[in-house]
Amino acid sequence: MTETAVSPVFIVTGASRGIGYAIVQELLRRGARVLGAARNPDTASAILVKASSGNCHYLQADITVETDRLRIIEKAKDLFGRIDGLINNAGHAVRTPASKTSIDDFRALLEINLLAAFRLAQAACEELRATRGTLVNISSVNKNLSRSRRRQSGYSGHCRDLISLNERPVWYLRAIGKASTGAYD
Repeated sequence: MTETAVSPVFIVTGASRGIGYAIVQELLRRGARVLGAARNPDTASAILVKASSGNCHYLQADITVETDRLRIIEKAKDLFGRIDGLINNAGHAVRTPASKTSIDDFRALLEINLLAAFRLAQAACEELRATRGTLVNISSVNKNLSRSRRRQSGYSGHCRDLISLNERPVWYLRAIGKASTGAYD
């Protein structure tokens, strides 16, 4: 078997900076093959420069857009022939009090932080099932704050909801076999 035949393949969203970028680097260090997806085209070169081999590819994509989600899955399959893990890391924080947050801003927050992650997991489900792959949903430890400390417009609520996708026996967890929760602040 060649090295790439046994090297796991991961998709990492929000891969252009911060935690997503660090996840990509760690996966590469451990010998994985990675497709990093992010909205910002300017950071693509930074990801690829750090990758010393053809084990890392970058795709400019917005996970809130259905065609982009499907493109991410297809690109990983085209490049590597399989998907062993999906790390839903893309997200956005709104630090505005709920009383001052517009409904459009709140919908956008839910779309990027919850619904898009769920939909991307749906799109990857068949591939992850075939490899008995792993789904990781990254959220914030803000989900654990007491109500009196939560001042952001629904941010804590979506964090709890995203993590609950891993804690409850929802369809894709049963279908895949493994899931993990990552929390950060």
